[in-house]
Amino acid sequence: MLHQTVWFKGNISFNESLASFVGEHGTLAYLQQQYGVDAPEYQHSRALRADALVFGEYMDAAHRAPRSALPRAISRADKLQRKAQIFGRGSRQHIRRCSHACQTTGYRNFLSGSL
Repeated sequence: MLHQTVWFKGNISFNESLASFVGEHGTLAYLQQQYGVDAPEYQHSRALRADALVFGEYMDAAHRAPRSALPRAISRADKLQRKAQIFGRGSRQHIRRCSHACQTTGYRNFLSGSL
């Protein structure tokens, strides 16, 4: 609905970010007004948002790791093998941190591979 009201031509990234922001904060405002800040619905929604931020940090770290650790002059097969090693090592370290930081089970299940 926000896109019908506000749309900046040629700036899709901003438009999508704005819609996500309004949706997330609008949901919290609605739940707070309907149920109160101590209600399970409101607390769960806040926990989901916090987990999404933790998961975003995980994805950012996973995306950056291979670029900084791979030499340019190696074969494609060697590059793929080294990427797998980097992702595996980095993922295990970051998954442990994320699992402790996540408040809900959704991202924990994804990170542990049990989906």
